[in-house]
Amino acid sequence: MKRTYFLFNPENDLALANGSPYFCAPNSAKMMSADLSLLPLWFATEAGTVLAENLPVDTDWLEMISKLELKADWIKKEDFLSDQQTDSDLLFSPWGWSPACVGILQKKWNSRKSSSKQRTN
Repeated sequence: MKRTYFLFNPENDLALANGSPYFCAPNSAKMMSADLSLLPLWFATEAGTVLAENLPVDTDWLEMISKLELKADWIKKEDFLSDQQTDSDLLFSPWGWSPACVGILQKKWNSRKSSSKQRTN
């Protein structure tokens, strides 16, 4: 089954206006993205994984979330391209697409590909 990775990237509108794949969001937008990174839990589908900036540690919050029986799980954003997935297993659903978002994904994807080639050599 294909796994969909959900990313909350509210800086997307700023990145679209900028148009560069090298856009760097202002700190306020980065903070908003990090603070609300688990927002997609409420609309993510089954077989979905939300890419979180930081994993939640508040036990009361975790207990409340477990009672809601949400369909998706979450992982740290930096861990989302592990070697267990194949190309055909990955679907990506950001809040919005921009050249900057595509550039970040391409960079991560290329580094994943080159590290797996180095291990096979």
